[in-house]
Amino acid sequence: MNHALIITAAWSVLCSESKRALLYNDISVLENHHASTTFTILRDPQCNILQKYPKQNVTALRSSIIEAVLATDMVPSHMGDAE
Repeated sequence: MNHALIITAAWSVLCSESKRALLYNDISVLENHHASTTFTILRDPQCNILQKYPKQNVTALRSSIIEAVLATDMVPSHMGDAE
C-alpha cells in the first residue's frame, strides 16, 4: 500500500475546500464521511442490522465504530500539533 499516495489524496480533499471539507471543518474529512455514510445507510430499515438491539448497545457500538474509523486518519488534523 502506498501510504504517501493515500496521504496526498486525503490532503488534496482537505485543501480543495470541497463540500465535505467544509462540512467536517477540515478535520478527518474522509474518515468522518465514511462514518457518516455508514450510519446513514443503517438508518434504512432494509439495511439496519442493529435495529433489534437495545438503544444503549447501539449507542455504545456507534461510538466504538466512529472511534475506530477516525483512528484510521493518516493526516494530522491539526498540523501545528505535529512535531
